[in-house]
Amino acid sequence: FAPPTRIGIATGTVHAGVIGDARRSAYSAYGHAVNLASRLEQANKDFGTVILVDARTRDLAGAATRTRLVGSVALKGIARPCEVFAVEDD
Repeated sequence: FAPPTRIGIATGTVHAGVIGDARRSAYSAYGHAVNLASRLEQANKDFGTVILVDARTRDLAGAATRTRLVGSVALKGIARPCEVFAVEDD
């Protein structure tokens, strides 16, 4: 039994690239949008959803994506509550 796939999407500036030296390195990304997307991914379990996006992502997607407001949610590690939207199936 495989657990369901959950996705969190946030739009913002991130820092991404190879971190480390010649002996040990890894590709990584960090920044507010990365942290928010991770928290949204985890929040899917609580809301019974598959894909959650932040308000900025929803606004940029426009009419191309149907969403419904889940609510203004306080996410762990995020200073202030943010509006969270579930992506609806077609």
